[in-house]
Amino acid sequence: MFANFDMKFDLEKIEVLEVTGDDAKVYYMQTTRAVRGAGFPPTRATGIHHMKKENGKWKIFKTEYLTNEQIM
Repeated sequence: MFANFDMKFDLEKIEVLEVTGDDAKVYYMQTTRAVRGAGFPPTRATGIHHMKKENGKWKIFKTEYLTNEQIM
């Protein structure tokens, strides 16, 4: 996909839902648009990132996708 498109990702919303020790759940809303290449419609996705703290840094461990819809 990245050979055919240059993509722009905008993180529109982020909300920490839960933090327990070195684990966290974070809600996000992200818009994706192609800035080069034809045929990729703009989309907005929401989901929950399950994160773990490793060596003092938060990393995405798993993503639970909630919605993914085409936008105009």
